Amino acid sequence: MLPLAEAVVANVPVPLIVLDEHRRVTAVNTSFLKHFQLDERQMLGATLHDAADGLWNIDEVDELLRACQRDRGDQEHEVERLFGPLGRRTLVVNARSLEIPGGPSGWVLLAVEDVTEKRRAEEVLRGEREALLIRVKRHEDELARAQASLNTEVIAHNLTRGQLLHANRLSTVGKLTAGLTHEMGTPINVITARGQMILRGQSQGEQMIEDVRVMVEQAQRVTQIVRELLDYSRQRPSSRPVDDLSALCERTLELLRPMARRGKVDLLLEPSTNTLGCAADAGEVQQVLTNLVVNAVDALDRGGTVRVRVATRQATPPGSQGALCWVVMSVSDDGPGIPPHTLGRVFEPFFTTKAPGKGTGLGLSVSGAIVKKLGGWIDVENLDGGGTRFSVHLPQKGE
Repeated sequence: MLPLAEAVVANVPVPLIVLDEHRRVTAVNTSFLKHFQLDERQMLGATLHDAADGLWNIDEVDELLRACQRDRGDQEHEVERLFGPLGRRTLVVNARSLEIPGGPSGWVLLAVEDVTEKRRAEEVLRGEREALLIRVKRHEDELARAQASLNTEVIAHNLTRGQLLHANRLSTVGKLTAGLTHEMGTPINVITARGQMILRGQSQGEQMIEDVRVMVEQAQRVTQIVRELLDYSRQRPSSRPVDDLSALCERTLELLRPMARRGKVDLLLEPSTNTLGCAADAGEVQQVLTNLVVNAVDALDRGGTVRVRVATRQATPPGSQGALCWVVMSVSDDGPGIPPHTLGRVFEPFFTTKAPGKGTGLGLSVSGAIVKKLGGWIDVENLDGGGTRFSVHLPQKGE
């Protein structure tokens, strides 16, 4: 070899061997000798087949060299075998044809990369990815069981008040399921894409650690989505007061947004300057808000906006003469409104203006009963510019 070429080979940190046209070792660098714990005398002058007591007598490498000398190009192959005191190693062997000006042809530069630790790390990550996918599948199964439970309970319910409230809650879960299933598609796709990058070796070192972190984060997001849906569907005793009604509204709208997006409907919470609480159970207030928002979304056949607002207002309850200060949670939409001749019937049980199969006629009647039990009431009105507004009056904390 030329002195410059020999110097380059000697100082490259990658294990390298230079073979002549007869596959005799003409040069071997320090990185190769150190990595495979060999002495230069065991390699130089010997054919690769015989060098180092046959350590490199590997059929796949012989085939790689034949292809490289025949085609005058680059060839690469991954081999796994025992390498003396090193134990079983996985190597990526790259053979490149050397064209030496004025020199003989058929020479080959052999570069060796030990990828044993990388492959072991990939195997560990592959197992972690499979574990993550199993967790995602478990959550999907829980969601499917929740849907099956919903179908069973809706069919079997009777009209006692407690069962009626719970049946209404579960029917709402049915409407949320499709949207939340779509919402889970994004984190699942992220987990799959990052996992495939790791398996293909496109992600290494710090990037591999970052990819695993993102995969865990997205799996936790799926867990949170399922947990929120199951939490909403459960029947709980009335014991949790509302300290911040705006915060409760925002959490509820976040749960409903996937369903609303499927209908091209935006859900907006108008900002409130004060933190307003009410003397009511948080779970029941959430159920009332959910029913009103779902009804509003259903009314917007061609998309639109549903606005929620929390404020205080002086108002007189039905059948009373004295005005009091109430916490009012209003839900308005920009849809077609409710026909005037049916406006007074919307809280009647089983009354609905929806197409067959789209509604049970229980949502508003259940909501009215809940608010009445809490000591409040619901007003409904058509807006001048189009759309409908439901105003839920709830007693303030301490009233």
